[in-house]
Amino acid sequence: MITACRYEKPIAHFISAFKFHHQLRYRQLLAEILLAKIPDHCRPDIILPIPLHKRRLQKRGFNQAVEIAKLISKTMQIPISTNEVIRTLNTQPQTALKIPERHKNIKKAFAITKPMHYTTVAILDDVITTGATVSAMANCLQQAGIKTVYVLGVARTYR
Repeated sequence: MITACRYEKPIAHFISAFKFHHQLRYRQLLAEILLAKIPDHCRPDIILPIPLHKRRLQKRGFNQAVEIAKLISKTMQIPISTNEVIRTLNTQPQTALKIPERHKNIKKAFAITKPMHYTTVAILDDVITTGATVSAMANCLQQAGIKTVYVLGVARTYR
């Protein structure tokens, strides 16, 4: 798991403003912070941002992980895909749940939409708290035959 920083001020403010208040100007900053921490050996075949369920995407208007991933993809010259893994369940927001509930909430939330022919992928999310979301998606990918899964996150909470 590669994360750029702790989820605390001022990064927490930037992520929250970007994600919940549509302040898209922060996406470049967040992408640059993450890019600075990605080691040279991290060269996945594709970047897969954590998908939102279609209802949450419609409500929010954009997927913050996709916006950051687009910039990472462009800089690293690695393709991005937003349709090979989908969120099949409209789960409760993880932030509303206690730690033990998070794994259960997200366990079967992802599905592969077509055969994948990659050996190495990178999952990208804005904030990693318990790791439940990225673990659920990584498990889905590994069941589809992906050998190596990198997890990239702008920020991480530590409890």
